Amino acid sequence: MRINLLPPEERPLKQSAIRWEFIVTLIGALGLVAVVIFAWLGSVRLEELNGLYEKGTAYEEVLYGQVRSVNELKSAISALQEEEEALAGLNGKENNFAALPKLLGHSFSRLWIEKVVWGPEVMSLVGYTEQPTSLSRYLNFLNEQAQNVAVTELNTIGATEFRTFKIEIRGVGGDG
Repeated sequence: MRINLLPPEERPLKQSAIRWEFIVTLIGALGLVAVVIFAWLGSVRLEELNGLYEKGTAYEEVLYGQVRSVNELKSAISALQEEEEALAGLNGKENNFAALPKLLGHSFSRLWIEKVVWGPEVMSLVGYTEQPTSLSRYLNFLNEQAQNVAVTELNTIGATEFRTFKIEIRGVGGDG
């Protein structure tokens, strides 16, 4: 028979006894592992969501830029439409404006058009030339393009060869 001289709190436990310290430590360790795993999964998910958020905000900026571009285009189109309506309302004949490039795009040398004045029934061209023959050929060209062409002013500039002129054109394109 064995006699245990140790006090009861220091005696070893029986093999069938439950060691509560071990169970509490095991539960604590498992809890700590679970917290670490969930924290890591949360940080991975947070990084993924931050990436999606950054992509979304970048795409939102792109969309806002496109909206601004579309609005600028709409305002430019409306301004051009207003300008077109104003120009069409000057004479009421939209096809007369289409004749401007043909009337002004000439190949006569030493002849320059400085100003075009569009009135309700008359278009006036103001310019200057160094060669009177160029002006004469330009007048013949204009007579082919319009019903009535008249030189209303022709002045010599000082003692030079240059002459200023003003031409009135009626019935551009034959629709008088």
